[in-house]
Amino acid sequence: MTTVLRGGAAITPQGIGDVLRAMQPAGWYNPWASMAEYTIQDVPDLAQEVFLPDGGMSTLPDRPVLDTLLRLVDTADLDDLRDAWQASRATRDWALDLYARVEAEIEADLLDDAAYEWVMGRTLAPGMLLMTIDVSNRYWSPTDQASTSVGLLLVRQALRDLDDKVPGCQWELLESPAVMPPPLLTFFRASLARSE
Repeated sequence: MTTVLRGGAAITPQGIGDVLRAMQPAGWYNPWASMAEYTIQDVPDLAQEVFLPDGGMSTLPDRPVLDTLLRLVDTADLDDLRDAWQASRATRDWALDLYARVEAEIEADLLDDAAYEWVMGRTLAPGMLLMTIDVSNRYWSPTDQASTSVGLLLVRQALRDLDDKVPGCQWELLESPAVMPPPLLTFFRASLARSE
């Protein structure tokens, strides 16, 4: 809440890597964290389009996020708002189903596809982060769904901005196992189709 109202610390490649590593068991490999941490060294020309010299990202607001969210909601058309609302609900339903399937596999003492999907999600983090937000409350009110929906619009806008700044991004990687909850693939990829 403080970040939304007052703004947060500048986002850096190392900071992204730290967050991704903190979301998984100690000692696990994390290719996403490594990619973030070495972005500037690996692709300096492209990285400078996204990561600002004094910290922060050109695709995310460097001011209180509330202003950005309000402007985003105010300017979004009804189709975008509806798509975000539906993606938010579908992601929560998918996440609850995944958790139920994992619990059933644990109960049966036979870890299989659901457990693998969950473990990979913990390793690759982006999808798990979104999924965890959606199931953090047993009771999910319309306000919770609206809040998640607006967050999805913000993420989609950041991806569109990245797509404009760094043409040819490998968006097909979003379809790799457990990278992104399936309900969000359609929501994000529809706005990124022009880069492929």
